[in-house]
Amino acid sequence: MFSLVLMQSCVTSEGLLSTVRPHSSVPYAWDEPTLPRSITLVAPGGAAASYDMKYLRGDHEAQGLTYENFIYIAFTGTFKS
Repeated sequence: MFSLVLMQSCVTSEGLLSTVRPHSSVPYAWDEPTLPRSITLVAPGGAAASYDMKYLRGDHEAQGLTYENFIYIAFTGTFKS
């Protein structure tokens, strides 16, 4: 199962990364309350998007975050002669 990694956008410490699994939620508090309130999400494969929390309320629409689903299926011996 894939997970999203989330972090406050201006914080680069790997120790402050959080992981969110599908169909779940996690509590989150700002790592640096004095920095801008923006969250960056990183999907499997490296696709990322940042979201400014003050614009996610009301009529503002957030950009989507899409990524490839890396599923590989291997068939062995399907057409043996």
